[in-house]
Amino acid sequence: MLISPRWRKIIRDLSSNRTRTILVVASIAVGIFAVGTVQHLRTVILAEMQAIYNQSGAAQATLIAPGVDDATLDAIRRMPEVAAAEGRSSLGINVAVAPGVWQSFNVTAIDDFANNTVNYLLPAGALANHPDFGVEKSRWPEKDEIVLERASLDAADALPAGLQVGDGLLVENDAGRQRTLRVTGAVYDPNGFPAAFTGSASGYVDRETFIRLGGPSTYSQIVIRVNGTPAQLLDKEYITEIANKVQDKLERGGFVVQQLFIPEPGELLFQNIFDSISLLLTPLGLLALFLSGFLVINTISALMAQQVRQIGVMKSVGARRRQIIRMYLGAVMIYSLLALLIAIPLTMVVTGAVLQFAGSYI
Repeated sequence: MLISPRWRKIIRDLSSNRTRTILVVASIAVGIFAVGTVQHLRTVILAEMQAIYNQSGAAQATLIAPGVDDATLDAIRRMPEVAAAEGRSSLGINVAVAPGVWQSFNVTAIDDFANNTVNYLLPAGALANHPDFGVEKSRWPEKDEIVLERASLDAADALPAGLQVGDGLLVENDAGRQRTLRVTGAVYDPNGFPAAFTGSASGYVDRETFIRLGGPSTYSQIVIRVNGTPAQLLDKEYITEIANKVQDKLERGGFVVQQLFIPEPGELLFQNIFDSISLLLTPLGLLALFLSGFLVINTISALMAQQVRQIGVMKSVGARRRQIIRMYLGAVMIYSLLALLIAIPLTMVVTGAVLQFAGSYI
């Protein structure tokens, strides 16, 4: 197969100064890699977070109010503006991770695991880092049993080494009373604080077990979802108005609302963190790509300056200005194609690794 003189010259120019070619290709690849990685991560993570949010029944408002009883919770559920309401209570205890070694542990009471209507606990899925845990055997806990939040298994020294479904977990409350809880599996709580942030493990028990551990029989927080049109469900002012009505009802009942928290509607708890990171990295990636473009321009300009005589010879034998420009643009195209061959696979590999890491924070 014969190669035209134009392409032979382009290939010769690229191969005659390999160092220059490598530098130009590498600089373009860095820019493409930076922009591609950030945008790919942003697209995948935001799409995944939105899908998780849609499945999670996330609370649209949380009211911290210790001492709320079942009668008051039922009254809140009967409010026409409230679509669903659940009571939650949490307790800080300690878990034995080795003989004589204790770590902090957070346990949350769930009244009815199977019929929970707010802040769902989702199946944990496969646990690549813990194939022997037995997550496929997971079930809801009963008396003196506990189901773990999946991120707890990855927290350093937060749980006993080699823990499996069916094992006993020795815990101790502040009063020094110890109990052994049977591990029934792992779940994913997309609306909770992952162990990667807190540094401690967490789990969920039924109300009876929670009381036996020293927890109160009442609720310390109320989580609600509101009724409304699709537009209203994404309107923070509308949600705040209904949450204030719930707060008024609690306060009229003699309860003290210590805090009212309303997350950004339609978003998971930590989505703003990923948005901020993306907002920071995107301009940096574009800047790298912009600077690599300047390097290409400087390289082609220097090459043309070195080849003034060659350009003159080409014109003397009939080459037109347009043909010469197309020839040097062909060199730019080859630089770009070589950079793409490097940047695209690297982007896919790095994106996959970052997504796996980010999964522990979602």
